[in-house]
Amino acid sequence: QNNIRNIILKSIKGTAQNSTMKRLRSTVHRPSTGRHSCGRWTSTSPSCERRARSIPKKPNERGASGEAAACRFLLAEGYTILERNFRCRFGEIDIIAEKGNYLCFEEVKTRGPRAIAAPAEWVTVEKQKKILRTAEIYLAGRGRRYRGRCQPRFDCIEVYADRDGNPVKIRHLINAF
Repeated sequence: QNNIRNIILKSIKGTAQNSTMKRLRSTVHRPSTGRHSCGRWTSTSPSCERRARSIPKKPNERGASGEAAACRFLLAEGYTILERNFRCRFGEIDIIAEKGNYLCFEEVKTRGPRAIAAPAEWVTVEKQKKILRTAEIYLAGRGRRYRGRCQPRFDCIEVYADRDGNPVKIRHLINAF
Protein backbone atom coordinates (compact mmCIF):
# COMPACT_ATOMS: atom_id res chain seq x y z
CA GLN A 1 0.00 0.00 0.00
CA ASN A 2 2.80 2.45 0.83
CA ASN A 3 4.46 1.79 -2.52
CA ILE A 4 1.21 2.51 -4.36
CA ARG A 5 0.68 5.68 -2.33
CA ASN A 6 4.27 6.85 -3.06
CA ILE A 7 3.79 6.17 -6.78
CA ILE A 8 0.51 8.15 -6.83
CA LEU A 9 2.05 11.03 -4.87
CA LYS A 10 5.06 11.13 -7.19
CA SER A 11 2.83 11.19 -10.28
CA ILE A 12 0.66 13.97 -8.82
CA LYS A 13 3.75 15.89 -7.72
CA GLY A 14 5.27 15.58 -11.17
CA THR A 15 2.20 16.94 -12.97
CA ALA A 16 1.88 19.82 -10.52
CA GLN A 17 5.52 20.71 -11.05
CA ASN A 18 5.19 20.45 -14.82
CA SER A 19 2.12 22.68 -14.98
CA THR A 20 3.75 25.18 -12.61
CA MET A 21 6.88 25.26 -14.75
CA LYS A 22 4.80 25.76 -17.91
CA ARG A 23 2.98 28.64 -16.25
CA LEU A 24 6.26 30.21 -15.11
CA ARG A 25 7.81 29.77 -18.55
CA SER A 26 4.85 31.52 -20.19
CA THR A 27 5.12 34.55 -17.88
CA VAL A 28 8.85 35.10 -18.30
CA HIS A 29 9.48 38.64 -19.52
CA ARG A 30 10.76 38.69 -23.07
CA PRO A 31 12.02 41.84 -24.79
CA SER A 32 9.19 43.63 -26.52
CA THR A 33 9.21 43.65 -30.30
CA GLY A 34 5.69 44.96 -30.78
CA ARG A 35 4.00 48.05 -29.38
CA HIS A 36 4.40 50.16 -26.28
CA SER A 37 1.52 50.30 -23.81
CA CYS A 38 0.70 53.67 -25.38
CA GLY A 39 0.19 52.02 -28.76
CA ARG A 40 3.39 53.12 -30.51
CA TRP A 41 5.83 50.75 -32.14
CA THR A 42 9.03 50.00 -30.27
CA SER A 43 12.30 51.39 -31.44
CA THR A 44 15.75 51.94 -30.07
CA SER A 45 15.68 55.65 -30.88
CA PRO A 46 15.51 58.10 -27.95
CA SER A 47 12.55 59.92 -29.50
CA CYS A 48 10.45 56.76 -29.20
CA GLU A 49 11.48 56.40 -25.57
CA ARG A 50 10.47 60.02 -24.98
CA ARG A 51 7.09 59.46 -26.62
CA ALA A 52 6.55 56.29 -24.62
CA ARG A 53 6.87 58.29 -21.39
CA SER A 54 4.15 60.77 -22.37
CA ILE A 55 1.24 58.36 -22.33
CA PRO A 56 -2.00 59.96 -23.58
CA LYS A 57 -4.64 60.66 -20.97
CA LYS A 58 -7.71 58.53 -20.63
CA PRO A 59 -10.98 60.10 -21.83
CA ASN A 60 -12.23 60.89 -18.34
CA GLU A 61 -8.87 62.47 -17.41
CA ARG A 62 -8.94 64.49 -20.63
CA GLY A 63 -12.44 65.75 -19.75
CA ALA A 64 -11.38 66.73 -16.24
CA SER A 65 -8.35 68.63 -17.51
CA GLY A 66 -10.58 70.33 -20.11
CA GLU A 67 -13.02 71.41 -17.40
CA ALA A 68 -10.19 72.77 -15.28
CA ALA A 69 -8.86 74.73 -18.28
CA ALA A 70 -12.39 76.04 -18.97
CA CYS A 71 -12.66 77.24 -15.35
CA ARG A 72 -9.33 79.07 -15.62
CA PHE A 73 -10.53 80.62 -18.90
CA LEU A 74 -13.82 81.79 -17.35
CA LEU A 75 -12.04 83.26 -14.32
CA ALA A 76 -9.70 85.15 -16.64
CA GLU A 77 -12.74 86.50 -18.53
CA GLY A 78 -14.24 87.87 -15.31
CA TYR A 79 -16.78 85.16 -14.48
CA THR A 80 -17.47 83.98 -10.94
CA ILE A 81 -17.57 80.19 -10.68
CA LEU A 82 -20.49 79.19 -8.49
CA GLU A 83 -20.42 75.43 -8.91
CA ARG A 84 -18.70 72.66 -10.79
CA ASN A 85 -20.24 69.32 -11.76
CA PHE A 86 -23.70 70.01 -10.37
CA ARG A 87 -25.64 66.74 -10.52
CA CYS A 88 -29.23 65.74 -10.05
CA ARG A 89 -31.35 62.86 -11.27
CA PHE A 90 -31.84 64.51 -14.67
CA GLY A 91 -28.19 65.05 -15.52
CA GLU A 92 -25.10 67.11 -14.87
CA ILE A 93 -23.97 70.66 -15.56
CA ASP A 94 -20.22 71.02 -15.84
CA ILE A 95 -19.85 74.65 -14.70
CA ILE A 96 -22.30 77.18 -13.28
CA ALA A 97 -20.92 80.71 -13.41
CA GLU A 98 -22.12 84.28 -13.00
CA LYS A 99 -21.11 87.37 -14.93
CA GLY A 100 -23.05 90.62 -14.81
CA ASN A 101 -26.77 89.94 -15.16
CA TYR A 102 -26.30 86.38 -16.44
CA LEU A 103 -26.30 83.04 -14.69
CA CYS A 104 -24.39 80.85 -17.13
CA PHE A 105 -24.77 77.10 -17.38
CA GLU A 106 -21.65 75.91 -19.18
CA GLU A 107 -21.27 72.60 -20.98
CA VAL A 108 -17.61 71.75 -21.56
CA LYS A 109 -16.63 69.45 -24.41
CA THR A 110 -13.03 68.37 -24.87
CA ARG A 111 -11.79 66.68 -28.01
CA GLY A 112 -8.40 65.52 -29.22
CA PRO A 113 -6.69 66.17 -32.53
CA ARG A 114 -8.30 63.17 -34.24
CA ALA A 115 -11.88 64.22 -33.52
CA ILE A 116 -14.20 63.95 -36.49
CA ALA A 117 -16.40 66.90 -35.48
CA ALA A 118 -16.23 70.08 -33.44
CA PRO A 119 -16.75 69.52 -29.71
CA ALA A 120 -19.96 71.59 -29.62
CA GLU A 121 -21.53 69.28 -32.19
CA TRP A 122 -21.54 66.54 -29.57
CA VAL A 123 -24.04 68.49 -27.47
CA THR A 124 -27.11 66.78 -28.89
CA VAL A 125 -30.75 67.79 -28.47
CA GLU A 126 -31.15 65.10 -25.80
CA LYS A 127 -28.15 66.47 -23.90
CA GLN A 128 -29.56 70.01 -24.18
CA LYS A 129 -32.88 68.82 -22.69
CA LYS A 130 -31.01 67.18 -19.79
CA ILE A 131 -29.07 70.38 -19.15
CA LEU A 132 -32.29 72.44 -19.22
CA ARG A 133 -34.00 70.13 -16.70
CA THR A 134 -30.93 70.14 -14.47
CA ALA A 135 -30.80 73.95 -14.62
CA GLU A 136 -34.46 74.11 -13.57
CA ILE A 137 -33.66 71.93 -10.55
CA TYR A 138 -30.68 74.16 -9.70
CA LEU A 139 -32.77 77.34 -9.94
CA ALA A 140 -35.54 75.81 -7.82
CA GLY A 141 -33.08 74.87 -5.07
CA ARG A 142 -29.69 76.49 -4.73
CA GLY A 143 -30.22 79.16 -7.37
CA ARG A 144 -33.17 80.91 -5.68
CA ARG A 145 -31.10 83.98 -4.92
CA TYR A 146 -30.46 84.49 -8.65
CA ARG A 147 -34.08 84.11 -9.79
CA GLY A 148 -35.18 87.70 -10.23
CA ARG A 149 -31.71 89.13 -10.52
CA CYS A 150 -30.02 87.05 -13.26
CA GLN A 151 -31.03 85.86 -16.71
CA PRO A 152 -30.11 82.18 -17.32
CA ARG A 153 -27.87 81.53 -20.31
CA PHE A 154 -26.66 78.24 -21.77
CA ASP A 155 -23.15 78.27 -23.18
CA CYS A 156 -20.79 75.68 -24.57
CA ILE A 157 -17.03 75.71 -24.14
CA GLU A 158 -14.99 73.82 -26.71
CA VAL A 159 -11.60 72.65 -25.49
CA TYR A 160 -9.19 71.35 -28.11
CA ALA A 161 -6.48 69.09 -26.69
CA ASP A 162 -3.23 67.80 -28.12
CA ARG A 163 -2.56 64.09 -28.43
CA ASP A 164 -1.39 63.89 -24.81
CA GLY A 165 -4.67 65.40 -23.58
CA ASN A 166 -3.32 68.83 -22.66
CA PRO A 167 -5.61 71.75 -23.55
CA VAL A 168 -4.33 73.78 -26.50
CA LYS A 169 -7.22 75.99 -27.61
CA ILE A 170 -10.47 77.12 -25.93
CA ARG A 171 -13.52 78.51 -27.70
CA HIS A 172 -16.46 79.95 -25.77
CA LEU A 173 -19.83 79.76 -27.54
CA ILE A 174 -22.22 82.16 -25.82
CA ASN A 175 -25.95 81.31 -26.07
CA ALA A 176 -25.10 78.00 -27.71
CA PHE A 177 -28.65 76.68 -27.25
